[in-house]
Amino acid sequence: MQRRRMAGVALGVGLLLGLGACSKNDESRVESSTGPAASGPAMWANALGADGRQAGWFVGASKTGEIVLVGTMEGSVQFGDAGALQAKTKSDIFVAWLGQDGKIKRARRFGDSGRHVPVGVAVDPQGGVVISGLADGNIDFGGGPLADLGGGDAFVASLGPNGELRYALRVGDAMMQNGGEVVLASDGSVYWSGSFDGTIDIGGQTLTSAGNSDVFVARLDSTGKVTWAKSLGGAGTEADGSLAIDAKGQILVSGYYEGAPNLGTGALPDTGVADGEMLVALDSSGKVLWSQGAPNKTGFFGFSMQAGENGTFLVGSVAGSIDFLGKTLAPQGGSAEGLGVVQIDSAGKVLRADVFPVERLGQVFATPVKGGGLVLGGHFQGTVDLGGQKLTSAGEEDMFVAWMNPQGRIERQERLGGKDHERLGDLAMTPDGHVVLTGMFEGTMNLGAGDLTSGKGPDAFVAFLR
Repeated sequence: MQRRRMAGVALGVGLLLGLGACSKNDESRVESSTGPAASGPAMWANALGADGRQAGWFVGASKTGEIVLVGTMEGSVQFGDAGALQAKTKSDIFVAWLGQDGKIKRARRFGDSGRHVPVGVAVDPQGGVVISGLADGNIDFGGGPLADLGGGDAFVASLGPNGELRYALRVGDAMMQNGGEVVLASDGSVYWSGSFDGTIDIGGQTLTSAGNSDVFVARLDSTGKVTWAKSLGGAGTEADGSLAIDAKGQILVSGYYEGAPNLGTGALPDTGVADGEMLVALDSSGKVLWSQGAPNKTGFFGFSMQAGENGTFLVGSVAGSIDFLGKTLAPQGGSAEGLGVVQIDSAGKVLRADVFPVERLGQVFATPVKGGGLVLGGHFQGTVDLGGQKLTSAGEEDMFVAWMNPQGRIERQERLGGKDHERLGDLAMTPDGHVVLTGMFEGTMNLGAGDLTSGKGPDAFVAFLR
């Protein structure tokens, strides 16, 4: 069951490819809407369209509130005052910087041949951005082409606030490598995760997988030098899911595993013929502090992680019933799926666990709120019951956003979308408490600031909520 980040490529390609026939619009455009709320909470919303597929994959905010948007593009796309960018492949990566008024200040495009997918993004306080992902073909971030090493390679690249290259690294061989998530430490260093087959060299550190696929974790200093890299895995298949730095400075790595691998603190519970969810804590030198596993024998909980002030949140999709770190997670009310929110302490102990019923749940995202709360978002079909308050989709797929207080109660929720497909790619919080969304959509939708209309295929969007 290839979920989360390994599936993030497939899911992301779902963002890129999964919404219908290829658009062949007549022209590139930036569509903007502002004004009083009509059917949603957005203060403004922008659509980016062209003669291909566009998708917003990640969004973040600098300490000054500048918004950084990362996505994929095909064809010629107009980025507002920053001008038009012409893609060279069917999946180039773009980075755009926006003000809180929604105006695009500058934009960069990356990709020379093949396809490229961003899988993890971190925005620094000054508006610089670190991007991790998968590259199949040549890609140049400004320091010369990073050549294809075969089979699909992992990459990590750091750009300054104006899009200038700080460093870029590509890792791979003839087998498959996938860049996972990136997180920034307070000293400017970057922790990078991913998965790999065979043997790879990460900045002079050689790693060899113990089985079919292992997880890698590496630390890069502010100049891009790899200070350490290590693998996590056993005889089966392991792949990374999410990465976070908790309030105590531990590097938390999640993913899935097969069998009973020993990741440094004893064997994980044996999954048998199934797979399982793993959670590993490392210190800043890469030493494994603790590891836990939850076999997926009667269900699964595929999650991403967000470190909050009072613990780390694990948020994702629940199906069936799973004993997860001593707590039973299962959808309620006869629903086949659920939105799981689990909060753990620095030792991996579950502090609180909730599962909200959903008819059909897509990808789920979250961002922590000052004071211990959480903002949740995702896309769904049918209904989602957020603590007794149901939202119902209006069309094929709709998006939702919900605000959870520190006690775990949903205080506000919004359904977003039109009568066609809308998919959330990411959400983030600005320093002044606004939520920013990105993703992709088809047809016409109104997020509260006027209609946005795509071409015949999917377009990217970014929206700023009240």
